[in-house]
Amino acid sequence: MPSHLSPDDPRPDDVSLEDIIGNKAADRYAGEAAKLVQVPLRVATDCRFYYRLVKYIQMRTQEE
Repeated sequence: MPSHLSPDDPRPDDVSLEDIIGNKAADRYAGEAAKLVQVPLRVATDCRFYYRLVKYIQMRTQEE
């Protein structure tokens, strides 16, 4: 389905007005959900640091 159509835009035959309205509601709810699951920057930074550290250690142990 083409994203972000407005009700006045021309649309393909297989896209209904309900599809457009539903897509807009889904976008709104997705934005609200994304705000609810955000973690503080410090937590994200630590997570990325330790992810990279483990990856580096694994690569070093595979070389030996």
